[in-house]
Amino acid sequence: MGQSKALLPVHGEPMLLRVLWALHAVVNPVVVVAAVGQHLPPLPDDVVLVSDPTPDGGPLLGFATGMAALPPHVTAAFLSSCDTPLLHPDFVAHLLANLGANAVAVPRHAGRLHPLAAAYRRAAGVVALTRVRDGHSSMRGLLDGLPTVVVEDFPHAESLRNVNTPDEYAALVAEPTRR
Repeated sequence: MGQSKALLPVHGEPMLLRVLWALHAVVNPVVVVAAVGQHLPPLPDDVVLVSDPTPDGGPLLGFATGMAALPPHVTAAFLSSCDTPLLHPDFVAHLLANLGANAVAVPRHAGRLHPLAAAYRRAAGVVALTRVRDGHSSMRGLLDGLPTVVVEDFPHAESLRNVNTPDEYAALVAEPTRR
């Protein structure tokens, strides 16, 4: 993208803040995992900011780092990347409500699993750290062997829309404002 996605403006506010507002409506605390030296917008005071310990360590390491930063009383978390500015609180709440006794509640949309927009039990963070130490970096691989519920019926499917290219970003900001 040529710059930090977290800072890209979407209808007047940085992309990361749009994601944080959606999460903050459902979960507390909110943890942001950032690369060392990554430029971020000013974060709300109650957001926990932690640094990814290895540059380019991949999403699995970022996930494990974020889960380790949660207070001990937190038993489950919702994982989102910073490039999903249409994330909706009802989507987050629905995935968390479908977690049940499973380690993961992952949405499947258009035949594809979305492990970067899923609910996880705290124990999944420990498994992620073990897999990172074994040389793995894939979030999809984390699902293997963990009790997982696949959720195919959920509100606000636009929550899964991420922005990975300049064309996708241009298309998003050309659309009417959505909250």
